[in-house]
Amino acid sequence: MEVASFSLLKGNPILVMQKVLVSTERAEQISELFLNVFNKLNCPLDNQTRRLLPTDILRYKVKRKLLKSVVLLVEQKFLEILASKKPFLTKKDSETIFRDLVAQSSELFLAEFYGTSFPFPPETFSNSLYFETAVNDSDVLISTTFSVLLDPYAKTFKILFAPIYQSAPDFLIEYLLQNLVIEITNCVMSFLVEKISFISDIRQNWYKSTYLSVRNIERFKNEIIWQAYTTAYVERPKKLYNSEYTLFLITERGIQAQILYANRLPELLSLNNKFLWVVNYTEFQDFTVLKTKEIISTLSRGANYFLTSILGNVIGLVWKGILEGIKR
Repeated sequence: MEVASFSLLKGNPILVMQKVLVSTERAEQISELFLNVFNKLNCPLDNQTRRLLPTDILRYKVKRKLLKSVVLLVEQKFLEILASKKPFLTKKDSETIFRDLVAQSSELFLAEFYGTSFPFPPETFSNSLYFETAVNDSDVLISTTFSVLLDPYAKTFKILFAPIYQSAPDFLIEYLLQNLVIEITNCVMSFLVEKISFISDIRQNWYKSTYLSVRNIERFKNEIIWQAYTTAYVERPKKLYNSEYTLFLITERGIQAQILYANRLPELLSLNNKFLWVVNYTEFQDFTVLKTKEIISTLSRGANYFLTSILGNVIGLVWKGILEGIKR
């Protein structure tokens, strides 16, 4: 069947017609999911997580505009993939799509501010550690999210989230979509803060009042860079080892983080040696803690036996001798 743009977000008379293999019912469900994400962006967008997000530097109005434009770009990219009729997305496909979405979002964001286009080849972002760390999770961000939009029983989803979830409920599909949108915006702002935060016009028109001074911007930038290093070299390997994945969600209170079980074994096995030290350290820590507990437990049982049995009997005999001596 022929389906126009899945969502009603664009409100534009120019509708892109695509021939896609999807039922009318599923098309309506997908439309509703995109619409829900778009409407959630009218909620407060305060950062309620325990970490600093690159978008924290933006004024609320600017942040909301960026997030909404990313939702539309994700929808458009989703339709393009449907039109290509690819049977599945490989990890390389997912990386390419994610890079394209970040590049296009950056171009659109800057074009809206300056009134002219600034082309960003996808390789431009290779020097951003935050971006490269997100790219490593692109199979979850892109392949899994787009697969369950079409089919809640998608194999890629089952491999990742079974046995906790055998199929993707609509709320979890929406969570995955929200997470993709937030991660794209974080990648965009991480790159822009690192590269063009010195431009005074951008500071005055985009940033919160607390980040108008060069000093505060530099502090924010340094914190973002430091956090990117700890995420790449410490947190991500540990989460792979713990079979965890963190989703960024848009709630009535703001942006929150939720940790889900996820089978990350393939990614764990493909880790570079420079990231494996965290896994080895964690394993060593688990081993030493376990053995230390065993030693302490053994010593405590031995001390308890000594105090109650041996020392207790000795004290009893001494006390008995004292009593007999008194009787005499």
